[in-house]
Amino acid sequence: MSTLSFDERARWLRVRADHLRALASRLERASVHQLLEQSGEVTWSGPRPDACRSALGAHLRRLTAGIGDLRHHATQLDDLADDVDRQAALYPSAGGGR
Repeated sequence: MSTLSFDERARWLRVRADHLRALASRLERASVHQLLEQSGEVTWSGPRPDACRSALGAHLRRLTAGIGDLRHHATQLDDLADDVDRQAALYPSAGGGR
């Protein structure tokens, strides 16, 4: 990425941020989030429905945390792109200015 102009760097960072947000949104809409609601004792027969629900809940919490991490990293990329824009304003001959 070192050969990119300021504008190209900022654009690349924002595209990456958009991709992370899109992935977070897709994961948020995934039907896996409904599994916990549908995994009651009526659904699961056998000796271990509580263990299954507990494991499923833990996995869903990790997924939710991961979604938050994706959005946090997207915000960081946007912040970096803003920094690049500020640098571009200082050095317009290097491909700066939006």
